[in-house]
Amino acid sequence: TVLMMLTNVGINPVKIPDLEPKRGRASRSRAQRTTTKRLKYLRFNIINILNSLQHYLFGFVFNKDRIQFELDFEKSNDLKSLTAAHEGFIGAVHRATAQIRDEKRDHHGFGTVKALAEIMKLLKCVKMLKVMWNEREHATVENLDNCYRTYRMSFDVINSIVNPVYVFDY
Repeated sequence: TVLMMLTNVGINPVKIPDLEPKRGRASRSRAQRTTTKRLKYLRFNIINILNSLQHYLFGFVFNKDRIQFELDFEKSNDLKSLTAAHEGFIGAVHRATAQIRDEKRDHHGFGTVKALAEIMKLLKCVKMLKVMWNEREHATVENLDNCYRTYRMSFDVINSIVNPVYVFDY
């Protein structure tokens, strides 16, 4: 999936030891240490929201339909019913993902189109982080602030979808 590719290509190559000074080098300035801490913090936050997205898609959407498929599979007694069970599973997953894409979330005040736009902004944030990580001269305070703001806006929208808060009226 796109999220796994993004994590493997964008975030995983960004390793924390790359930011640490090599042995025998002089200690870094306070500004360098602060920049390093902010890069690490941003990396952690981006990995967290990507994991939440992946968990939502695989843990909720896919797993729910897989359980129904297993029940239909157990009930099948010939090739036709087995094929129907499989087609039902594929159709259910397709409908669920299409619903995520098309559904309007009026209770949050936005359509999912905005959520997809925020995911694209998050992808941009991953690219920015990777550039700042590999080329420290790009890790300016302005770039770090811009990247964090982008992450934060994306997080607010995406988190309301993958971790909805339900208010129960007892």
